Amino acid sequence: MLKRKSDQVAALKSVPLFSSMSDKNLKAVLAGCRQELYSPGQAIVTEGSPGGRFFLVIEGHARVQINGKTMRKLSAGDYFGEITVIDRGERTATIVADSHVKALAMASWEFLAICEEDFKVAHKVMTGLCQRVRTLDKAAGQ
Repeated sequence: MLKRKSDQVAALKSVPLFSSMSDKNLKAVLAGCRQELYSPGQAIVTEGSPGGRFFLVIEGHARVQINGKTMRKLSAGDYFGEITVIDRGERTATIVADSHVKALAMASWEFLAICEEDFKVAHKVMTGLCQRVRTLDKAAGQ
């Protein structure tokens, strides 16, 4: 469980999009999040639906499904929506709560407002995205 704010900041720092941010920047991101609760069996997001929100699981368990097939499990500290919070693209998976899930959620407009207010934050986000692209390129053998 990630009940303490310091644990939530550390979990955000583990997200490649936010990894190069300072604790001060991460606290600003955390301040833009709201807590959401989901019941067992409830879809948190649905594949193919419009995106726009980032989620950080702080309690509970969920599963990632693509075309109805479970691909992996999520628990406290796991996240999803790190790309759609920027580009508002369609969801590429359905996330279903396997237990009661408590998650921090941040809307795209909230996140982009933080980036717009502080170029240093926007630059750190770009750096995080570049690291992600490099990792994916390396994994693809490019």
